[in-house]
Parts: sequence; structure tokens; C-alpha cells
Amino acid sequence: MKYAFPILTQDGKEFADSKALNGLLKGESGGHYLLGGHSKWHGGIHISEQTAPWCKDKHPVRCIADGKVVAFRMMPDYLSSTFQGQKLKFSNCFCLVQHAYCETNPDTKEKNEFTFYSLYMHLLPWDHYQKRDKLVLKTGRNVRNSVPHLHPTTEQAASDKLLPALTLPAGTEFDRVAGVPLKRGSLGKTDYDFVLVKVLSSGKQSDGVLATQGCEVWLAMEEAAVTTIMPKLPNWLYDQVAAELTQAMAGRADPVPGETGQLPKAGAHSISLPAGTRITFDAHRLEFQLIGGQPRKMARCTFEMPVQEGLAGQCGQAWVCVEDTFIKVLNQSASNLGKLYPLPSPVPIAAGDTIGYLGLVETPTSLVERDAKKSIHQVHLEVFSQDTRLAEVLANKAQTKGGASYAKVPAGLPLARKDNASFTPTETLSQEVLLDSPKQAKDNADIDWIEVTTGLFVQQSKVDMLSQHDWLKIGFQQVDGSGSDGHLAPEAPSPFFLKLAKTIDPKREGELTSADVHKILQDKAKAETIRKLIVKHPSEWYETSTSPSYQWLEKMMAEVGLPEFNKLVEHEKQRIDSLEWMQSAKELKLGPDLWHFSPLSIIQKSENKAEIITLEMLLAANLQKNEGHCREILLYMNKYAYAYGLDDRKAIAHFLSQIGHESQFLAVDEDLNYSAPRMRQIFGCIKGPKEYNKLQDDCNLGRLREKLWTEESTYARNAKSLGSYVYANRNGNGSEASGDGYKYRGRGLIQITGKVQYELFTKTHNEKVPSDIKNFLENPDDVATNLSYAVESAFFYWFTKQNLHAKAKTGNVMDITRIVNGGDNGYADRALRYSKVSEVMGIS
Repeated sequence: MKYAFPILTQDGKEFADSKALNGLLKGESGGHYLLGGHSKWHGGIHISEQTAPWCKDKHPVRCIADGKVVAFRMMPDYLSSTFQGQKLKFSNCFCLVQHAYCETNPDTKEKNEFTFYSLYMHLLPWDHYQKRDKLVLKTGRNVRNSVPHLHPTTEQAASDKLLPALTLPAGTEFDRVAGVPLKRGSLGKTDYDFVLVKVLSSGKQSDGVLATQGCEVWLAMEEAAVTTIMPKLPNWLYDQVAAELTQAMAGRADPVPGETGQLPKAGAHSISLPAGTRITFDAHRLEFQLIGGQPRKMARCTFEMPVQEGLAGQCGQAWVCVEDTFIKVLNQSASNLGKLYPLPSPVPIAAGDTIGYLGLVETPTSLVERDAKKSIHQVHLEVFSQDTRLAEVLANKAQTKGGASYAKVPAGLPLARKDNASFTPTETLSQEVLLDSPKQAKDNADIDWIEVTTGLFVQQSKVDMLSQHDWLKIGFQQVDGSGSDGHLAPEAPSPFFLKLAKTIDPKREGELTSADVHKILQDKAKAETIRKLIVKHPSEWYETSTSPSYQWLEKMMAEVGLPEFNKLVEHEKQRIDSLEWMQSAKELKLGPDLWHFSPLSIIQKSENKAEIITLEMLLAANLQKNEGHCREILLYMNKYAYAYGLDDRKAIAHFLSQIGHESQFLAVDEDLNYSAPRMRQIFGCIKGPKEYNKLQDDCNLGRLREKLWTEESTYARNAKSLGSYVYANRNGNGSEASGDGYKYRGRGLIQITGKVQYELFTKTHNEKVPSDIKNFLENPDDVATNLSYAVESAFFYWFTKQNLHAKAKTGNVMDITRIVNGGDNGYADRALRYSKVSEVMGIS
């Protein structure tokens, strides 16, 4: 099963690990696992704008594991309730995903398997989703009330200079005005497409240019200044979808059954469907099928092929992969809005797929004041199971291995200090500890040792080596709280909360008050213990306000005895009734007592492979510079070392030293913003004087590029024009007018350049990492802006450049430098870096 974190970082990247995400979510003021507001049981966690504001509209909440959407409730708009005369908005929208956990022991074929669910509550209502592309300024940019002339005359240029313009700051957002065509205009000597946009961010008025929120202005489109945010819509809502293939695809026959417990295999290739083929399919009838051993989201489609020269269009039906990478959706409808909807046929969803955005929840903050409210965008994420096989999985009955590794070290073991390959005993004794991904070493006798703390080791044979599948042994515990009303009463804690507190803090002696229990349940120092509790408890989404589990509300009303408080309780009861869904969705056969997991604890780590490239090797190759960045790229270095097969030690040393020299391990985007003399020096001619008329005899005209002299102002300090010209008609690029030269300029740790290279990189990446299908021809900037792909581009270069990897296994620094550089430029620096890496690796 594939897993994913529920959100991305602010810049749209994956979190490095669960510790990084947990660190972020510590900043949430409420909504923590086990205890929520009003001293109530809380079976999930909140992700809100307090810690992740980008999940309001930019980066959606994502599905945490492969599974099937089995129910949802998506309202068109927010519900509202009234308290003290003010209307308070809230969302009861949710999505429920069912997951099938299954791990097999390859030797015995025994399985650990159970069914669990992930619930995403308080999602953004449907009418508030971004339905069209949104434009966002990367840098400050001028907007105008009219478009300047294209290639203006002297009089027109003078008139254009008088047109008012206002610079809006980076981050300003726009909606493109539908139905208005682009207009072409010139700014200075550069031509641009101007688009009419509506300002979404608050702005200001200056020199007659209106830039307040909601106004319409003309914006010059430039790749370096404007980015497009595509709407991330929850596709599981849709029934009938009409789409167009964005690239040629195979249409397939009906799937064939897979092996027992496995997904079906995709059927045989039945027809080749060209790009532009129109397809329609039922999005509630999707299924995962295996293609080349990888699960793909497939649908039985009705297709209509386009008419091509010499070929008539065809119509028919076939199974097609309908993942977002391969289709452009033309039309889709969501026909089950505004109701609780258990799906008749569950819709497959992959880990990382869009669930939705944070929904608004408004709550009163005063019993008497009007307009006293708290407003926050949030999602409640919850994971639960009622599968009776859970106990066997937690005990790892099948004895499955793999994934993250742990070492459980008992107290009292003598620790030894490492000196090269020798281990000298010390007087220090171990404390009981569980080590996550422990570092290992061997001594001269080939005995394995585990590092317990910095520089101190214990023999591996004396500790209990575990995997992530040994749930109970690595600290997970079950607490049965069946039948509890979930309220931590102030006068005395219930048996359920006492049991929770004593499980978290077993050394605590004496009677515990409710204040003690509250403190223990919120203790950040015990956060890891709390996250490992699996608690059986009635779901807060099962009962309505009239059930016995809410009698504590009636008791509080009687104790407080204030009319205003009674009104607040009645208000909360209305909301409780609006949020219930579990009992009403009888088809799902859920509840009321469920085993709840801390949501991030269910996310399993991938196979824990040994590092091919270490931090010490990276730092040596980078001459001990920029340690923070080296740590950041280390994960990607090892990911692609495995994917591409970089496993020869001498080749690794050459690889790292060459990248260290070429880019210092930084993601490079070729800078073509040169002055006139510099652009001619680099691109004008290899030798000879600079004057154009004296170069005819000295230079090959193909390299001369005479326009750098005759049309200097067009290309100097104009990266787009220069790149389009000097790289035109090379490496698969089209003519200068096509803009391919600039679009496919050099990017990456070792730069890949040219359309044919981006095309080959796309093909290679999709073969090496089939779980992450990309199209770098369509999105070449990803090679520079996404650190993962920037790192991968270096591996791609290394394995496709003149048999470079094979030669690096035996060649010297000069041999490799001449392949990488075409000469001996920078040889001394490359050799120094190679010697430093070799020293760390212990090779010559």
C-alpha cells in the first residue's frame, strides 16, 4: 500500500518525514488527538489555517493512503446556525475513504490484513472551490486599463508612455475574465500577450489605474513573472466525465483477474488512441488495474478519435488510464451534492490524491455579546477501524518484515566507544530506549553493533531488532473505552479518562484529578506515547444530541442555570445533529464503538534501505559548504541512486565531485540575461575579433549568429529572446519563433538542455519512477523549481551522456572531466573534490 502525508509544505513539496509534519501541527491551538475543546474526547486531529494557511486554496488536503471513497457529503454552501442574533457558518461536508491494509510474509505467505478508514470532516463546500485557473504574480508586475500598441509608431509609443500603470506586488491573485481573447502588445522592444483579468487580492488606486479587489485590468503574460494555479478539484465527486487525451494512449480490453489478493491486470492492448481523442466515462466506476506491475486508475471509456490526415476517426469502447497526467477534463458533473451519499460502487483513490480544502467553522465566543465569534478554516482528520483482525495485525501474527527498522535497547547494557573498526568498552550503561532507523557498524571480527547515542555502541545481538510491523513491540497500546460518553467532567474523571492517563503516564502515583488528566493528555513531552495509543471509543459522528452519550450537556445546563448558557447548549445540539452521518449511512454498517488511531501513526514508512550516498560524502564533495542544503537533498540523492542503479563506489565519487564543481548541488536555471558583449563572447563565436564584419572568415557561420551584432538590442538583457535564438533548431528545438530554445534551456544540478533531452528525461523518469508520472515537456520549470527533479536530472545526465557511468567505474578525473566538460576546464577543483570524497569513502 502506498501512503502520503495529508498536506504538503507551503511551497508544495513533500514533508521530509512525519516528525517534520508533527512539528508543524504542534502549533495548532486545539483539535489534538484524544482530547479536544470543552474537555471532550477527540478521535482525530485538526489541520487549520493556523499552521497550514496554504491549504485554504493553494495546496489541498490529500488522501493518506490508497483506497476507495465509500461515502461523502458535499454541500453546495455552508450551513449556518444562529446564536444571539448572529449567523454562524460551518461545514458538515466530509469524505470517507476505506483502506485495505495487507502485508505478506514472503517466506510463509501468511498475511497481516485489516480494513481501516480515513475521514476528512469540515471540507470546503462545493460552491467555494476554484473552478478555473488562477494567475498569481511571482514578482511585482504592472497592470493597465488598456493594452499598449503592438510595434508602435513613434506617435503611438509616446501615447503608450502616457498610459497609467500600477505595479502590484508578488502574490497578487487574478481570475482570467472568461470569453475575452488575448491581445498582443509591446513593452519596450518585447512583445507580450495581454490577458484581461479580475483582481482577487485587495489592491489600491494610483494614477487612474483601478486595482481594487474585483476590478478588471490587463496583465502582460511572462513566464518569469506570472504563474498559473490550476484548480485541484476532488474528482471523486463526479459521475459523468468528458475529457480529451493529452497524449497518445493505449486502449485496452477488459482486465483479467490477478493473483489471489492482488489487483486485476489490465487487458491486452486493443487500439492506439492518439492525443486529442475524446472520451467519456463514469467516475464512480473506476478501478485500479496493474500495468507493468504498477497500479493505474482505469475506466471503461466511450471514445471518439479525431480525424487525422488519411485516417477516419473511430468510435468505440476501451479501458483507458484516466489519471490527471493523461487527460484534460472538458466537462464533468457532480450530481450528488447536498446530501449524505454512500456510493453504490466505491471510487478508487490514490495516496496523495485531492480530498479538498479547509472549510470554515464559526463558533460563538460569548454568551451575551453579539458578533463575538471565532472563525477558522480547518479539516478534522480521523482514522478508525472496526475490523476484528486488528489485534492480529498489531501483534504481527504473520511475522512480516521490511519498512522502517527499530532497535529496542534494554537498560543496563555496557556501551562501547568506536575507534575505527574497534570497539572499546566504557563504564556507561544503556538506558531503555527505542531507536528509530538505528545506525549500524561492524568490528574487525565482523560483529554487528548498534549506535545507541553519539559515539557509543552496543552489540546488536543484545538488543531486539524490530520492524514497523511489530506494532505492539515498538510501543503501540490499545485502550478500550467502549460506552464512554467522552466528557472529562471537572469534578471527577471517568474510568475511561483515568485509564487513558495511566496508560500514558504509568509511573504517576496517587489519585488523579480531572486537571491532572487534562495535563497528561496535553503533555507535549509525551506526544509520541499519545500518538501510539489505539483507542476504542464511540464515534462523535454516530449519535445525535438526544442520545444518552450527550446527557452530560443536560447536566451542565442544570448546574450552570443561566438562560444564555441554555441557548448555547441548544445551539450546539443543532450542530451535533447536522454533523451526524455514521448512523444514517446504514449501508456502511459502521459503529458505534470504533478503534481510533492517531492519523499520522497509521502512515507506514517505505522500505528502509541503507544509504548509498551519505551526508559525509556530500559535504566532502561540496568542500564542507552549505550543510543545510546537503541534508535537504540527501533523501533525493539516495532515492535516485536506487532508481538509476548508481552503486559502484568509484563512480559515486566521480558523480559527486563533478556535480559539486558544476553546481555546488544547487538547482540551476540557466541565466541568459547577458549584456551585449557577454552574450557575443559566449554565443557569438568561438574565436576571432568581436567586430561582426571581421568574423566572416574566422568563424563558421552556423556559430557566428550574426543577429547578436546586427540586432543587439533585441537580445541583450532579454533572456527569452536570446535563448530562443541561440538554441533554435538544435537538440530537437524548433525555430526561433517557436520559443523552444528558451523554454528548454538548461536546468538541474547538471543542466539538461534542449527539447529532445526533456522528452527523453520524461520517458526515463516515468520508467524509473512509475508511481509519479510527469511530463517535463509540458512543465520544464519543474526541473529547476522542484528539488527532487533537479537532483534526478543529474542522474539522468550521468546515465545517458556518452556511456559516462560505465567509464566512471574505471576512469580517472581527467577522463570524466573531458566527457562532462568537453575539455579540462575546472580540472583542479574537480580533482580536489574527488580526493575529498574518496578519502571519506576509503577508496583510491
